[in-house]
Amino acid sequence: MDKVTGMTITIQNKSGNVTQTITMDGTTTTVTVKGSNSTSTITQNSTTITHQVQGPSKTSTMTQVQDKITINVQAFELDAETVTVTSSKDTSHTAQGKFTVQSTDDMSITSQAKFTLQSTKAMEVDTNDDLTISSVKDTKHSAMNTTSQSQVKAEIDAVQITVSGTAKVEVSAPMTNVGQDLTTIKGSLVQVNGQMNMIG
Repeated sequence: MDKVTGMTITIQNKSGNVTQTITMDGTTTTVTVKGSNSTSTITQNSTTITHQVQGPSKTSTMTQVQDKITINVQAFELDAETVTVTSSKDTSHTAQGKFTVQSTDDMSITSQAKFTLQSTKAMEVDTNDDLTISSVKDTKHSAMNTTSQSQVKAEIDAVQITVSGTAKVEVSAPMTNVGQDLTTIKGSLVQVNGQMNMIG
């Protein structure tokens, strides 16, 4: 004990090669447990609490102040029955490697404002059940090349459908039906070919 430097308590376990030290200097309390391969330290003053574990090659640190908790560690694991994360402002998740989100039950992502999904490389949407895409306003789809394929049946239903191409439009099938009540075929050159043609 010292009037200037404060108080230090040290306990040595020589057989286990462990030294426990508690230091109080009037402003900061430090608790240190030093072993043969690593040292853990808790440092506390009126504004900050710091937990640190220092090993031969890595060090993990958790620092807490009145409005922030900072964790620096090589690997972070959380195991709980239920996890709830609530943010009153922005939330950001950044991974410099792979980012995986997985659920063994239903999953839902909801936004009350604009939602943007973007990838600089290939993107895939795959399901073993029905897929539904709906919008209460306009839906736009654009690509360099588009292929739509269905094993049984494909339907397009709308009040008005327009199919246009700047160079060529092809509709082909072993049996093709065009038109119902009023059908108009026009062009500067119209050609009808077939082994049997029925018009009228």
